[in-house]
Amino acid sequence: MEVHKALSKEDFIACWQVMKELRPNLTEDTYLALILHMLDEGYKMIYIKHEDQVASCCGYRYETQLHRGKSIYIDDLVTAPTARGKGFGGALLKYVFDEAREAGCQSVHLDSGVQRFAAHRLYLNNGFNITSHHFALEL
Repeated sequence: MEVHKALSKEDFIACWQVMKELRPNLTEDTYLALILHMLDEGYKMIYIKHEDQVASCCGYRYETQLHRGKSIYIDDLVTAPTARGKGFGGALLKYVFDEAREAGCQSVHLDSGVQRFAAHRLYLNNGFNITSHHFALEL
């Protein structure tokens, strides 16, 4: 399994085919506009191809906060429904973990929708712990 860095518009469009599974509220145009903005904020995307299609992708960024120091926050991690159970998500997590260690991060974090039970199994099986409740106020 080779992990690729998404660097071009073509890469991000290829990842959209999988990302829309996780972010169905977005259109492709809105997704691309947000990606361009997020890249300026340090967002990175990696992906794995299977049979010449993006099978899984992961978007993340570095953060530094008083309560946890330097860390990586995973914004997005998704695998195409037909590619699940083949280890792609775990391979992307391992890549992020390795990058975090090399960068001197103390931890890796993510939020996950309460209904995403299969994703929760992946996270727990890869060493994550449930450490907090996430609160949000829509404006």
